[in-house]
Amino acid sequence: MASGDQAVLVLPGLFLLTAGGGAAALTALGGLAPITRPDMHGSVVSVYLAVCAVAGTGLGPVLTGLISDTFFPHAEGLARALFLTIAIAGALAIVLSLAGAEGWRRLATKSQNSH
Repeated sequence: MASGDQAVLVLPGLFLLTAGGGAAALTALGGLAPITRPDMHGSVVSVYLAVCAVAGTGLGPVLTGLISDTFFPHAEGLARALFLTIAIAGALAIVLSLAGAEGWRRLATKSQNSH
């Protein structure tokens, strides 16, 4: 259990992580509309939300437990595994965002030129 001083640091970090993750998911969800046909929009959004739910609730705890048991088999191992899991997910999100940025720029330019 976190002491008072630790809670002061942990709670704002947890809030920022939750708010940041939620904002990223909403941004991605909003970005689906311009790249899908109108008749496919509902299906694409449904698949996106299903994949996010399965990946987040299905793989997140399993990956955290695997990292904890493999690399940190001591008393504070779970906390370190949570940190490492979040760091890996954040780094992967940044890399994938940078990889897809050019396509989004082209789409935005094309959309602006058509109006």
